[in-house]
Amino acid sequence: MRNVIRTLFLCVVCMLLCSCEKAYEKETVSEQDANVIIRVSNYQQLSFDDITYGSGPLHTRSAINLYDYCPYIQFFIFDGSEKVSNLNQSVGDEGYGQANMNIAPGTYTLMVLAHKGLSFATVTSLQKVTFPSNQVGDTFFYCGSITVEDNKQNTFSISLERCVAMFRLCMKDALPDNVTKMKFYYTGGSSTLDASQGWGNVNSRQTVNFDIDASQHGKTATFEVFTFPHEDGGKLKITVTALDAEGKTIKERIFENVPIQRKQITQYTGTFFGSGQQTNSSMTLLGDTTWVVFQHVSY
Repeated sequence: MRNVIRTLFLCVVCMLLCSCEKAYEKETVSEQDANVIIRVSNYQQLSFDDITYGSGPLHTRSAINLYDYCPYIQFFIFDGSEKVSNLNQSVGDEGYGQANMNIAPGTYTLMVLAHKGLSFATVTSLQKVTFPSNQVGDTFFYCGSITVEDNKQNTFSISLERCVAMFRLCMKDALPDNVTKMKFYYTGGSSTLDASQGWGNVNSRQTVNFDIDASQHGKTATFEVFTFPHEDGGKLKITVTALDAEGKTIKERIFENVPIQRKQITQYTGTFFGSGQQTNSSMTLLGDTTWVVFQHVSY
């Protein structure tokens, strides 16, 4: 009898949880039927890959469409701390970049994410946005107040702001034939985003692995990892390890006190597998919303 009661109790709890989840995960409606329309500005945003170097200021090859660059866009409406509605879109979805919703009149907080993660982010609250496997990709956000008025169609056009920092390792020497994986383990940043402010808010231990195949052997390589910087700054400690097929270490280097800033790239350029230690003199800072080159120093 006790087992039956326990089973019934668990079923009721599950039904309540599911009903709570569905309460704010509303299906999209047509633009004609929606009373709230949110459009992400289809502006031109430079990607990291569009940066080239010259003797003067930043040279860019081209600009890109944000919709093409970010495979995931997510829209969230909060009433205080309560999540009222949300809509997740991935590239290929009809109306990608625009959310059509029906929301009761009132004042809310709108939060929008566009990112290159592994999949959709989990938004527990405005202050706690996490990503699958703690893998952070290039990420843009918006967070602000909106007022939904009655008896009209409310349209909001927003622009997104980049909220990550990147560490880039540019190897001048070729990858040996026995390297099958490059492992990046780093601390000092955050894999969790406070979307109300656009800063990281936990002290994370992040790990990113890059599989190396035969086509990459004998060639130079560039690796990029991301994190959400803390508002009060901070520096990364990054351990980069080259591994063979059995998981044995071929070469390992530690980068200490790596400075990071939101919207900036910290770049190290040099030989990885050779002798000698990496130093801060090898650092290059690339920054601001268009990733302007402040300096370019190699070792």
